[in-house]
Amino acid sequence: MKKPIVITIISLLAAGALALGVLFALGNQPKKKNFTTSESSVEKKEPPKPVFNPLTGIQEKSNEIPKHIAIGVKQENADYEGVRQFGLEKADVVYEYPLESAWDSRFLAVYYTNVPEKVGPVRSYRKVDKAIMEPYKNAMIMYSGHNGPYAGQAKSAGLIMNETGNSWRNNESGFQAPHNLWVKPEEALKEVEKSKRDLPPVSQFLYSEDEKTIDKAGLPFKGISFSMAEMQTNVSWKWENNQFVYYKNDSPMLLSNEKKYAFDKVIVIHATFQELPEHDMAGTPASDIQIEGEREGYLFAHGKYLKIKVKKENDGAIPKYYTEDGKEIVMSEGRTFVQFVIDKYWPPKLTTDEKQ
Repeated sequence: MKKPIVITIISLLAAGALALGVLFALGNQPKKKNFTTSESSVEKKEPPKPVFNPLTGIQEKSNEIPKHIAIGVKQENADYEGVRQFGLEKADVVYEYPLESAWDSRFLAVYYTNVPEKVGPVRSYRKVDKAIMEPYKNAMIMYSGHNGPYAGQAKSAGLIMNETGNSWRNNESGFQAPHNLWVKPEEALKEVEKSKRDLPPVSQFLYSEDEKTIDKAGLPFKGISFSMAEMQTNVSWKWENNQFVYYKNDSPMLLSNEKKYAFDKVIVIHATFQELPEHDMAGTPASDIQIEGEREGYLFAHGKYLKIKVKKENDGAIPKYYTEDGKEIVMSEGRTFVQFVIDKYWPPKLTTDEKQ
């Protein structure tokens, strides 16, 4: 009667072997990750997407864009007894267009990346300023004086209008009125209501990490020259040290800090000049520059140029830039200068060989 004992022993041995096998199998399974401690969180996270400045296209090192509106300041561009501009080197985008009777021109400088403590000399508002600044959506314009109802129209469109606010007569500049009015953009920005202040502007150019259109399709050139107005008959840009330098009457334009006025890219656009029914204090008819519709132009960047088409549907529409065959242009990064040249002085003269 030893059979039951043998069977029992065999059964126990089999059960023990099975238990050992299960324990062995469990011991060889991968351990589940513990997500409750930083030490065991080995999950790979996606790197944060790069953040680019909306006005320059340059990647922000802090991965954050400045959280405030853009500030457009109407600034002088006249050869009045050596008047020089202060603060323009900090502007992200600058626009230039002719004034009444096309006798002179003005700058509209847009500050965003670096808001200067002071800027000057500051001049009056013009009707075309609305068409330039409204597409930025979140913006303020600082100016001194205006003609007709046009500043009110800009305010109705949502722009913050700052007429001679945060300003003073800079008598130390050595110039008389109206060439000595300066403003404080940094101070003015702090006074804007927070709900309106902390909104970044809308980009006015197509920026992308893709190859820039100018690098693919641009043609080499040395310089460009044209007239802007009766007092600005010899304006030119020259490619120097990887930037475009602004020249007037064959001399580089110098700012108050003695630096040359230079930009990374220049856009020259054909505009239409027209007089308005209003007059200024001297009795000169007010004027407007029409920049809407489809217009021809030139893009200059990276030492190359490209013939382009510019389309802008209305005052509030962002201008779109296209190659001649209709492809939207991917812009190169950096600070931009935009010049509106009227019929009288169009087209500009290009210098494409080695001779200047």
